[in-house]
Amino acid sequence: MKKNNYLLLILTLITCLVISFNTKAQVYEQYTSPVKQYNLDRIFDKDTLLFNDKMLNLLFADKVGTSFGGSNDLSLQKYFFGLDNDDKSITLGFNIDSRKGEKLDKLKWIFSGALKFKATNKFATIFDGEGKFLNDNIGATYKVTLIGNGTIDFTSSSKKKRREAIENNRKKLFDTYNKAAVKNNKEKLNNFKKEHKESRKFDDDLECYDKVLKEKHNTDYEELAQKEIDYLEENKMYNFISNRWVSLEVFTPFGGLTYNITPDENTIYQENRFYNINASLSGNYMRAYSSGKSIFFKAIVNVKNNNTIMVNNLSAKKFQTSTAATNNNLIITTEDVYVTSYDEFITTSLILEPAFFFITSKFGDFGFSPAVEFNFGKYKRTNWKVGLPISLKDNEGKPTINFEFQYKNIGTFDKSVNVFGISTNFLFGNLIN
Repeated sequence: MKKNNYLLLILTLITCLVISFNTKAQVYEQYTSPVKQYNLDRIFDKDTLLFNDKMLNLLFADKVGTSFGGSNDLSLQKYFFGLDNDDKSITLGFNIDSRKGEKLDKLKWIFSGALKFKATNKFATIFDGEGKFLNDNIGATYKVTLIGNGTIDFTSSSKKKRREAIENNRKKLFDTYNKAAVKNNKEKLNNFKKEHKESRKFDDDLECYDKVLKEKHNTDYEELAQKEIDYLEENKMYNFISNRWVSLEVFTPFGGLTYNITPDENTIYQENRFYNINASLSGNYMRAYSSGKSIFFKAIVNVKNNNTIMVNNLSAKKFQTSTAATNNNLIITTEDVYVTSYDEFITTSLILEPAFFFITSKFGDFGFSPAVEFNFGKYKRTNWKVGLPISLKDNEGKPTINFEFQYKNIGTFDKSVNVFGISTNFLFGNLIN
């Protein structure tokens, strides 16, 4: 038995070396079908070569990139612009991911950086009327996301023999690309080489024809992978696709918020600077069914700098002060002042939020999303909400407008308040990419 295992190990190593050598040593002297390399890149499933690994990379990245959420969720677009009424902010940012433009590589991580502008009446002030830079209105957010290994379930149902159908469709695709390569070599190859050689006499920047043929092979490879994905999607040839990711996000303001504070209306107010720093670590899971239904779950641990004004959701009062001027005139100055006993403290919170989308259409998805927030420290209230999320998507299936009808129970230091409202988030990527 040990001898057989040893021989099996040797044969496996030799096979891997041969495959590696063939992949690196391949010379593109003619039109080459992508089928051979596509088969080499397929993965084992119970001793049966089934899915192509790079095709799955493309499929999983697409699913992760279309997940529902607000400005703190995943986006694979190079640049993005968002409006979020939850924290009354405007966000302008960018994404860099591990694939570096190679769409068929595995999506392992995403780095996101953005400027966040505090908005009032949907307008973010950066410079005041005197040209002063208002750094307390601006901050930077940084996020690193690690993507897990996706899972695809293609078990058959009473109506669909999925494995057999997938293999039959792939056989047809392979036959199409093999025949196309033979036809191109017979009808186009000689003329292509002749014209390319002639063109290089006048343009040294042109690549050698073998590199052009290699690019054609790689393009066909990606096209083949996309056609297999299209077949899976259009014919519902999977039960569900799932994935998971972990994100670490930090927000740092460029300046502090200015609060004018007095304990009572008879005491002169004092100016306080507050720095709204926060960091969060989140774990996310998604499961998307071929029927269009989907499930998301998010758990967030958040640590933030907090204060009594934010917890109690206080509004400032108008205070007027007068200063004597010449000719018995008075100069009246109006300031926003918070009348409260002020304190700053650190709040740690745990947020659990599932989302279930059970109605789907070509316009978007509709669902149900409860959430609970546990707070620890000086502020230790438990808050909750029940929401009806709606995610409207573009023609590529990516969410662009997310809004949610919410009923919330929010606790202050003194009481709990029930509120009903709409949370909205707009993510514009196609306009700036």
